Amino acid sequence: MESGTLAEGAVSASSRVPLVLQNLGMFAQDTWRVRPRLTLTYGLRWDIDFTPKTSSGPGLPAVANFNDLSTLGIAPPGTPVFSTQYGNIAPRIGIAYQLFQTKGWETVLRGGWGLFYDLATTQLEIGGSYYPFGSTNTFYFSQFPLNPNCSYNPVSCPNSGQPVAVSPNNAYLYALDPYLKAPHTQEWNFAVEQSLGDAQSFSATYAGAAGRRLLVTEGYQAPNPNLQAAFVVGNYGTSDYDSLQLQFRRRLVKVCRLWRLIHGLTRSIPVQPAPEEWPAVTITRGKWRPMLTVALPILTFGIRHRQP
Repeated sequence: MESGTLAEGAVSASSRVPLVLQNLGMFAQDTWRVRPRLTLTYGLRWDIDFTPKTSSGPGLPAVANFNDLSTLGIAPPGTPVFSTQYGNIAPRIGIAYQLFQTKGWETVLRGGWGLFYDLATTQLEIGGSYYPFGSTNTFYFSQFPLNPNCSYNPVSCPNSGQPVAVSPNNAYLYALDPYLKAPHTQEWNFAVEQSLGDAQSFSATYAGAAGRRLLVTEGYQAPNPNLQAAFVVGNYGTSDYDSLQLQFRRRLVKVCRLWRLIHGLTRSIPVQPAPEEWPAVTITRGKWRPMLTVALPILTFGIRHRQP
């Protein structure tokens, strides 16, 4: 049997986590031909992401003192992980105006704006070894093989092969901000489209997006004496995106297909929390990057987050 010193190891006890995730989305959209040259498309979406729970056994742990690692702890049983939000109402609007109507040489101006919410539970990745569903005993530079005959004790039995008892003390904790909100993104665009005869066209489009309250998960080893490790999810992330797209389209009548040649510039600016701070951020500046794409059409149905 091999023996030696383990640089790092862990012994876990886990159980099934019967998660219940519920969300509701409703959407209405209409198109109004205001004038022969002017068309307005508008819509409204309402999203509800209900508080996650379990169908049986222990409930998901809520936390107290979320913004203070030194006192971060488990809230009393029955405390909701976060409150259900009912105000995630997202309007969208699009406009198209035919500037010139000469057959084969039409010019169309298009613009749109929309607000899009995501689910607050998209980063809920709690496993069976997290409190209160299980436990994990992590050790560093311990003797191998492990000792299966003694319970873990940092002094008398640091290399125990038995998992520690499930307890709020010395726990592995996966926690959501009690005030967690649904992340959202605003998207907007403006385009000029010029027909070049009956079978081809050229367009120039500016498209932008701004993501706010984006979800970020951070991990901390032994943030205070009561926790062995903590993984916390909060609305720390933001992102910004800008692009200029030049597109040439030509219809191939004989094969009933359409091909597109797209060239443009894109820039994105993500903002992410610095792992060593709470919850300070570092900024990565985006640079304009060229892109070139040749694309054939793909039919899509039921797109959930499509801007009018």
